[in-house]
Amino acid sequence: MPQDDDYSTDDILPQSERLQALSPEEYELLWGHPVFSDSDRALFFQLNAREQEYFGQLRTPKTRANFLLQLGYFRARQRFFVLTPALVADDLAYRREKYLEGKPVPNLKMSKVVCQRQLAWILDHFGFECMSSQHRDTLESRALDTVRISGRPLYVMRDQGNQTNPGKRALLRLACGLLHGVQTEENGRIE
Repeated sequence: MPQDDDYSTDDILPQSERLQALSPEEYELLWGHPVFSDSDRALFFQLNAREQEYFGQLRTPKTRANFLLQLGYFRARQRFFVLTPALVADDLAYRREKYLEGKPVPNLKMSKVVCQRQLAWILDHFGFECMSSQHRDTLESRALDTVRISGRPLYVMRDQGNQTNPGKRALLRLACGLLHGVQTEENGRIE
């Protein structure tokens, strides 16, 4: 008799047969790394007095660079990104003279503790808070109502974002899981 952890490779769907809720363009619009022009960089990487005070407490060019980049990207997309030298080279070069005293930053890897501390400061700075289970239930109910209007994932995600932003609650990866559950439930009702 097969055990629960035994399964055949036929049970796993190949990558090409998995559900793709978003087109590549929609995915990039929602989740992609921002690409800035010089005017965008001037806007998103400018530090106000409170940000400059926190920035001044950071000691190494690496921690300063990480903070500056995450803050700018969060302003643009309200989410955090994994920073790789290839993706951030232009943005880092743009602000190196003003904020990093021209010092090169060859390695952007930081300890988990320092990274989490910076990200928590950014979330707090912009007034975000953790999502309660009550708020999650409200969003799920709203998603069920929204999917009846349009089953397009981008429409549902935008509606969820519109519901979330006024209260300044961090959505952080909830939308995809919630959307999958809502679509599955709604598809079951339609069939």
